[in-house]
Amino acid sequence: MSLIRELQQLVQTDSPISGRVISVSGINVVVATASGQMEVGANGDLSVGDLVVVEAGLARKKQRGGDDTVYFV
Repeated sequence: MSLIRELQQLVQTDSPISGRVISVSGINVVVATASGQMEVGANGDLSVGDLVVVEAGLARKKQRGGDDTVYFV
């Protein structure tokens, strides 16, 4: 796939891309995703290991829906 086509898919995608931060460099982060790694801007304070969502070229922390209920049997 050409770099131009890959860039078009990243920009035009309707669904957000999720991944894990593997490197932080100033205001940019490298995110490992299912389709490879990508360098994007950081929206907020991110650190290595954070789960993020990439939208419009910015990575932001993935919001959890609250505490999960754990049942012991």
